[in-house]
Amino acid sequence: MTALRLPASTTMAADIRYDFWQFYATVPGSITDAGSQPPRRRSAAVGFFSGCRSVSPWYIFTMAGGSPTKRQIKLRLVHNGVQPGTPLAEPLRFGLQDSKGEVHPGVAKPGQSIHFDLALDVGESGDAGQPVFKGVFAHGPPTARFLYLSWKREGKHDAPWGWRIKIPLSGIGWPEIRAAEKPGKCLAANVTGRRPHATDAITWRLGETSENS
Repeated sequence: MTALRLPASTTMAADIRYDFWQFYATVPGSITDAGSQPPRRRSAAVGFFSGCRSVSPWYIFTMAGGSPTKRQIKLRLVHNGVQPGTPLAEPLRFGLQDSKGEVHPGVAKPGQSIHFDLALDVGESGDAGQPVFKGVFAHGPPTARFLYLSWKREGKHDAPWGWRIKIPLSGIGWPEIRAAEKPGKCLAANVTGRRPHATDAITWRLGETSENS
């Protein structure tokens, strides 16, 4: 095992606390957890760092010959398509809203439910090591991402949205991400009956992807 030594004067973007005592890199395909930090794919051993207040683990990892591995999870929203209030008497398109304001229809299933399957990339916030979700369906600031299910008026309107419900992603942590990264798995949430402007947390359950269900 070779230790990577950095000069004591090294100052870089800080995302290791003083007591974050160890960061490893080993063979690809092996995954480890360091405290509450997310698991990382590893390529070469990187020694013991005691008192490195301001050294970024991604900087160390890159210097050791590795590169951050792109991580992705699959999600599924379930809804029955019923407007979340007094029905509007006008044509509406119901679907999963992307960052450009388009709505994407789901897949109708038995029992009057509609499934919306999507994938999000997963990164890490620099300050707290929390997951950050990225992709065309991710809305909001990095540390408070959410999804939109929307009922959009047909044609051009100053107020195009008949209804929108917000689905926060704050309930998805690293344990859920690790579980959902496994082949054939996804995180699913039934949001039928959720009201516009609701802010309560969503219950996510581990499920099977469409290929396996």
